[in-house]
Amino acid sequence: MHVKKYTRPPLDPRFQNTTVVDWDIRDKIICDHGKYCIRFNITLQDGKKKFCQKGGFCTKREASIAKKSLVQDLVTHKYIPYQFTIKEFYDYWLYYYMIDEYKIAYNTLISYRKAVERIIDSVGADKKIADIKEEEIRCAALGCPTKETRKNVFAVLSSSFSYAKSHNIIRVNPAETSLKTIKLMLKEKQIRPKRSAFTLDELLLLFYTCKEVEPSIYLLMLISAATGVRISEAIGLCYNDIDFVKKEVIISHQLGRTLNGFKNSTTDTVMENTRVKSANGIRSIPLPDFILEEIIIKKKNHDYQKSHDPCFYQLADYIITREHGLPISRAQSKRFKHVLEVAGFDPNKHTWHDIRHSYATILKDNEINLKAISKVLGHGSEEFTDRVYIDHHIKYPVTDISNVMDQFFQSLQIQEQDPVYDISTINLDFLSGVEETNSYAKSYAKKMLTNRIDS
Repeated sequence: MHVKKYTRPPLDPRFQNTTVVDWDIRDKIICDHGKYCIRFNITLQDGKKKFCQKGGFCTKREASIAKKSLVQDLVTHKYIPYQFTIKEFYDYWLYYYMIDEYKIAYNTLISYRKAVERIIDSVGADKKIADIKEEEIRCAALGCPTKETRKNVFAVLSSSFSYAKSHNIIRVNPAETSLKTIKLMLKEKQIRPKRSAFTLDELLLLFYTCKEVEPSIYLLMLISAATGVRISEAIGLCYNDIDFVKKEVIISHQLGRTLNGFKNSTTDTVMENTRVKSANGIRSIPLPDFILEEIIIKKKNHDYQKSHDPCFYQLADYIITREHGLPISRAQSKRFKHVLEVAGFDPNKHTWHDIRHSYATILKDNEINLKAISKVLGHGSEEFTDRVYIDHHIKYPVTDISNVMDQFFQSLQIQEQDPVYDISTINLDFLSGVEETNSYAKSYAKKMLTNRIDS
């Protein structure tokens, strides 16, 4: 397995000891160097005692008012025992809390690390987190060059400041109101465009092209298009995830780079099966016969290599593999862009995830129950599926391929009483790059490919 090493900063033990369990305030207000101050002792959750002084008051009356406020904070557990800089805070929150407790994946760590660097650059590394104002939050969030960067900065600010508030690191959460205001402002300015879905004839063209120029991702593309799974779920599929009797695939995990066991300052991160994106991601999806046939052929080759290759990977039987049975990574954009270019598409306008959007759009266009579509995609909301995934305005017209489409529509069976969509009831001859017997589809794809290249 491919191994990466990663280094994190030393652990600051103060972050694990921010709860005050007892206190003792001196009755007398002290005058020190011409200013009045309050002296008191606090006991933290680990039993450690800390001497504290709150001063700088010009009059004894001001100090007395401050003392009453201090007592209220201690009684209500709102007193902040340590003043951390923004750099100190994010060194702990990102590299210890998010990894050890929240158990983020490696890719999430990298994305969040870039967002944290942008936030620190914006407000200043030595700025006390308790002193950060709403205006500074807005500047950090709005100063992002791209939507994707802003999305990550929003996620980091929202989660980190919520954590800081709940763990007595800050008194007030300036990010809560600021981010809501920014979201409303951005929502009024523009509507988030949906990704463009591929039409049936375009998918056929992509499959044929992929089989010719990038055969290593051909089965991956077929599985993604016929099941709508995420690429991380597709590359994590093992043969024991396939129920060959019921003709379905069980999605219970995905493949990702994990940081589990990340206890030292330097450690290894490896590709392995991790939990799915959410609880709704655990699902079963029916498989068409032609996909099952491809998997069976692949398994025969897999079993042969496993018994004859001494370097073959033995820990898991992945379906989509590279040399020696090792799983492939999700970084297949170069190969996919190559397929798009050869097929005549603009590679800058499409990503692999558009295949998943195409799956949802094709089902919706054929009047499949929206609840069923949402379920097989692993979404928690039908509204989200319809709003984000389904392309109601496909840009490319569907060319008449009646010999193929007639078979598709005639075999489409809709059972309104059963919201679970059974894709196996559909004769997917339009994916005929798989079936050598469908000469019409193959010749059609060749014709489409030739026309695109010539134009």
